Amino acid sequence: MAISIRSLILWTIATAFLLSSCEVSAPVQNPTPKMTKIVFRYAAPGAEGDSFTAKPRTLYQLGTHYQRVEELPNSETGIHALIVSNNRDTWMVNLANKTGLHLIDNATSYDVYAPVFSGYTTEYDDFIFGSELKFIQEASIEPSRVNLENQELLQYEFSSGQMRLRLMVDAITHLPRNAFLVDGDKVICEVQYDQYYAELEPNFSLFDKPNGVTYSEASSEYSQDQPTP
Repeated sequence: MAISIRSLILWTIATAFLLSSCEVSAPVQNPTPKMTKIVFRYAAPGAEGDSFTAKPRTLYQLGTHYQRVEELPNSETGIHALIVSNNRDTWMVNLANKTGLHLIDNATSYDVYAPVFSGYTTEYDDFIFGSELKFIQEASIEPSRVNLENQELLQYEFSSGQMRLRLMVDAITHLPRNAFLVDGDKVICEVQYDQYYAELEPNFSLFDKPNGVTYSEASSEYSQDQPTP
């Protein structure tokens, strides 16, 4: 699975201000954002059965500065991947052999985000995990009601360029259930959401540098402002 290395950007946590007795307006404080946890899997050609591509992955997203992606062990490659992004730092870890790579994002804007269909198309790079419904709502798309496995869902269809995007959400909670990338009448990729929690209290320890790992430093600072060779 191709998930952006710098898939999310740092989130500025509000600084606590002490109110003085002077007659001044109280400063506006930005609330600490809620954390999102998503367990998802891909269903696409080559992602059937016990293939690694079809195995669930877990993503934690906190604002635009923190992200954590956990994968299950890949028996074919011997890699057990963990990717943690915290502000400008990203640690890419192979838990199987306790080795990792540390990258520093020196870009002007260093958002970390995870496009849902990364590796399949660039048409929908703004359709990202944690903001799926927001993407659809900003396009002012009216949903249709469908019934899947005795559950009522809202189905949104969006077209941009050659491929179409289809999102199905729970009619009550409005949380994503399935997302499809469609080319003509052919489904190129489907994402199945096993779990979706959008209002969790932040757990900043999830975004700390993973311990017990031997790291190599990237040969040069990684920057999204500059194309990589």
